[in-house]
Amino acid sequence: MAKKKTRNQPKKEKQIPQEADKTTTNITIIMYITILIAIGVSVVTFFIMSQSTFRGEASAPAESVLPNLKMTLIDDSSCSDCFDPSVYIQQMRMELPANVSTETLQYTSSEAQALISQYQLKTVPALIITGEVNDPLVAGLLDPTGEYYVGGAIVFSESMPPYKEIDTGIVRGIVDTVYLVDVSCAECYGVENHRMTLYAMGIYVGNESTVDIATEEGQEIVTKYSITEVPTVLLSPDISAYTGFDQLWLTAGSIEPDGWYVFRGNAQWAEEAAVVGESFAYKDLTTGEVKIV
Repeated sequence: MAKKKTRNQPKKEKQIPQEADKTTTNITIIMYITILIAIGVSVVTFFIMSQSTFRGEASAPAESVLPNLKMTLIDDSSCSDCFDPSVYIQQMRMELPANVSTETLQYTSSEAQALISQYQLKTVPALIITGEVNDPLVAGLLDPTGEYYVGGAIVFSESMPPYKEIDTGIVRGIVDTVYLVDVSCAECYGVENHRMTLYAMGIYVGNESTVDIATEEGQEIVTKYSITEVPTVLLSPDISAYTGFDQLWLTAGSIEPDGWYVFRGNAQWAEEAAVVGESFAYKDLTTGEVKIV
């Protein structure tokens, strides 16, 4: 049985050493959190709710009157890169005001195959919550987070990347990143800020590379994507597996014809920095000017 990896443990990276600019970290986090909040329902908010929203609720009634719920996880133990929701399921089991039973099935089992057919699942892992899901004690907590209802059950499937497509066997949601920098710009903010916030948002980061615009590879990237400012980050097409991310990305970047996501929001970040009184610097490639706030 393959052991699932920690969700956001970075893989080896071809990287030009560059220290993160601590003064701009808060700005970066603010911008990404703004995107995250606007996305609305996502696996990130679902599992944050499981750790915080359920905590601090009014004292639950006696066990005899608690609603009964069953959480069935359909998993693929051979997929070491797939998201592992078991920790969060246990958290919900402890903190939901309900009698919760849990079950884990391998998706190749006959019982799991029957559920896959019944609930028309297309990806694994998938979580099916059945029982008294409409009970007032839990309905308000479960309703905003469910991907969809099927026959009285709440189903989470594609909201849990990285996941495996059942029909194709392809794993979606592992995001490769390219950090494009100008090493001659000592004042420019550190791309570590992008990395930190991607991890904080629950994005599974795969291969990472840091590329200097002075190199041949860097020039090819600048030309191909008409990049006008650095530092910046490029995200591979698998970021689209994270529900709602693409719509919000367009407020700070572009989605290219080949599916890559290019960050173009340095001017926005500079405005945010000015509002909170923090320093921020990036380079305008059209003028060669280093813009410092």
